[in-house]
Amino acid sequence: TIFMDTLPCGSGNAVFSGSLPLKPGMYALLPGSWGKIDLLISDSLNQRISLSADARQLLSTLTFEDSPENRDYTTFQRLLRQQSAFRGRLYDNQHNPDSVNRLSKMLRQLNGELVSLSGQLQEQHTGKLLSLFLRILKEPTAPEPSIPLMVTDRDRFLQEYYYNYRKDHFWDGVDFSDRRLIAMPVYEEKLRYYFQQLVEPVPEAAGQAIDNLLEKADNQEDVYRFTAYSLFKLYRESPMPTLIPVTLHIADNFILNREERWKGDPRFAEVSQKVAKARLNSIGTVAADLKLVRNSGEVVRLSEIKARTTILYFFNPDCESCNPITEKLLPLYRRVKNQGVEVFAVYLDTKTEIWNAYIASKKLDWINVYDPSGEVGIESKYDIYAIPMIYLLDQDKKIIAKDVLVEEVEDYLRE
Repeated sequence: TIFMDTLPCGSGNAVFSGSLPLKPGMYALLPGSWGKIDLLISDSLNQRISLSADARQLLSTLTFEDSPENRDYTTFQRLLRQQSAFRGRLYDNQHNPDSVNRLSKMLRQLNGELVSLSGQLQEQHTGKLLSLFLRILKEPTAPEPSIPLMVTDRDRFLQEYYYNYRKDHFWDGVDFSDRRLIAMPVYEEKLRYYFQQLVEPVPEAAGQAIDNLLEKADNQEDVYRFTAYSLFKLYRESPMPTLIPVTLHIADNFILNREERWKGDPRFAEVSQKVAKARLNSIGTVAADLKLVRNSGEVVRLSEIKARTTILYFFNPDCESCNPITEKLLPLYRRVKNQGVEVFAVYLDTKTEIWNAYIASKKLDWINVYDPSGEVGIESKYDIYAIPMIYLLDQDKKIIAKDVLVEEVEDYLRE
């Protein structure tokens, strides 16, 4: 999101104007805390648009003058909101068969209206952003399958058929040669949905899907770069550690090995830096040593910890995601500490009052350490792209596993 301009609107009226036309794309007006108004700008020449709305009921009262495209876009948005409301009611009434039947019938009718309206608007606004938006949004419609006689589980066959058809045809109708794709937030949303909901969450499947998609985007430089970088970020921020290698696949095959293609793009340097960090402390190598200070004031090195297995735990008491992990890790530690297991818990801040109070309140009896001066450079030695983060080290401080889920720690300890 880039904020371009602001205006006072105490009277309820405001005019945005400028000497240069806006680039074609999707824009938004943010009237205070009332929400936002989306609008499409398809034309670099004719950009005179007037609109009005009641801020308390933006979408239902929004009207446009001089912009049939935005008028029709708003109509379509209203139907999408109705669709979302029906789905919510269906979920809320899922245990009431009569309500489910009634609401399902109404939802099917509304879905038909949306499909019909989408087709009409694509024809009426050929070449416009609204047509592009609707093509991106369009879902594939699978033909009725022919079920082989030997199939014994009909429901499972149909479920797999519709899933595979949707996955295989999800990008039908999307023109990857159209640079305006990257100006449409719905394109990035579609990417996220496809890779998080339809692509199997294993590196091999994700890598193949990425290869196929970037082959489609290969002929338009801006679309290619936007897509590759968006997918790199998506997998870099994945909550599933097993998918982190996918970021290296994207970087090595579509970004870092094509430097000329990314010339002048600051995202290239960002990816290069993050990949270098991701390759720090690879599995099987000795973990980078850390000379830190315990809460008691004693200086201690990670390399000097005598333990069959060391759980290296990066966390912060102020981190909402960390507290549940600490609550799970602590009883596990107390069960296994007599088996040669130690926790080296690294606090990634310097607010000692908060840290010490947390240690006392939780009765954290493992090794609690921090870097009071910041000179150790913990985050330059370890790829801590999110916290909490757990590494497992053997007795020689070689890395057994990195970015481990707390639920998996005990399984590793048994091996």
